[in-house]
Amino acid sequence: MRISLVRPSSLLTAGQISLSITPPLGLAYVASSLIGAGHQVQAVDAVGENVTQFAPHKGVFMLHGLRLEETVDRIDPGAELIGISTMFSHEWPHTRELIRLIRRRLPHAPIIVGGEHATALAEFILETTPEVDACALGEGEESILAFTEALSA
Repeated sequence: MRISLVRPSSLLTAGQISLSITPPLGLAYVASSLIGAGHQVQAVDAVGENVTQFAPHKGVFMLHGLRLEETVDRIDPGAELIGISTMFSHEWPHTRELIRLIRRRLPHAPIIVGGEHATALAEFILETTPEVDACALGEGEESILAFTEALSA
């Protein structure tokens, strides 16, 4: 199965002066599990792919990394599954916007959301974002394999 994993850009306040740039370790763990199971995996790290870009977003915010459309443009158009990492609840509104753009571009690819926000608020995500097909709770490297097996069956 062809799978695209996405780490969205970070959301900052326009006046924020400190920044923590960290590698997307959760995405790496999930990718490793999928590759080990024989899947083709693409990772789109919207922060890492343009670490020097800060783009205005919704007035008082800045997106650190790729703009939403740039992130969607990097996703494999042949992806059969898309995984989105969402760690922080304050970033959910722009992540939801990204998910909606992805759904428009790839209407048939299931979208699964994982990370701390998804684990804490899965019911909220599924009720308010119909573009999301499933949420991975807890350790994503385990649940993503179960999800891909269910899709394959």
